[in-house]
Amino acid sequence: MGRRSDHSREQIARMALEAARRIVREEGLGALTARRVAGAIGYSPGTLYLVFNNLDGLIMQLNAGTLDELFALLRRAAESGDGGRASIRALARGYVGFSLEHARLWGAVYEHRLPVGEQVPPWLQTRIERLVGLVETPLRELAPERDADQVRLAANALWSGIHGACILHLSGSLEKTRGGSPLEIADSLVDHYLRGFCGT
Repeated sequence: MGRRSDHSREQIARMALEAARRIVREEGLGALTARRVAGAIGYSPGTLYLVFNNLDGLIMQLNAGTLDELFALLRRAAESGDGGRASIRALARGYVGFSLEHARLWGAVYEHRLPVGEQVPPWLQTRIERLVGLVETPLRELAPERDADQVRLAANALWSGIHGACILHLSGSLEKTRGGSPLEIADSLVDHYLRGFCGT
């Protein structure tokens, strides 16, 4: 029986997100169901749907928290460098490190798919875009002659390459190529791409 009056809506949301995070961290996104989350916090699935509307809503809130955590880590990494190349390398290494340390939570951000016809809400899309924005800032410092579109494309190219290396590593595919660790690949990608993009 659900304890319908024990907690406020905000408290139920917080409890549900904590339970969802624990399930995904330990078992992956595929193990997450409304029934499991509701059971973990002592409420019925119906109560959960009153707070999040549906399971997709819960997952997006969970992913928003993961993206906030990743953004905070990467911002600290960028600020710890001397700007320019050092900051971009620190961002790349920070991203790889986060993907390895929080593999299932990180994976949930990119594994989750909304039903056909539904759009990612602005509050979640903004969190994704600001990660790429962290790369754009030092790129503009390194190549002031490049316009905004070129900088944005370069930031996305770097991000996509490093993200791909992380996915290949976590899937076990990277080992088959014997091409180095994801950190080594990230360093190489940053160094060689910036040499071409900045002309130095």
